Amino acid sequence: EIKPAPSMPTCEYDMSQLMKLVQQTAIQGLMTSLMHFQWGYLFPLAIQVVMGPISALDQPIVQIYVFGREAVGDLKRPFPAPNPFGLPQTPAQPPTQKELKREAKEAKKEAAKAESSKKDGAKDD
Repeated sequence: EIKPAPSMPTCEYDMSQLMKLVQQTAIQGLMTSLMHFQWGYLFPLAIQVVMGPISALDQPIVQIYVFGREAVGDLKRPFPAPNPFGLPQTPAQPPTQKELKREAKEAKKEAAKAESSKKDGAKDD
């Protein structure tokens, strides 16, 4: 059975996203530090120092609260899940004429069905 996603207040959603960002950053820092102290790798540590803040500044929650941008478009809640491979998101394809006609036909059928049920309800009274 498919259940709808629970709705949550904006503040609660933003806090969950902030905690997810903090957790992600802490795990990345921990893993990089472990590699540096265990095996002496310096390059991952240098990359993390540079890329960590840059990736944090690209997060929607930071864009909204730190830079004061409006929560519209890509910043609209719920935030889109980032592509795990780092590729840009492909925009949704606009509906074709055939799909638009089918949707209009279905809307007309539903309206006619609602109208007929209203009339049936009025006759029964």
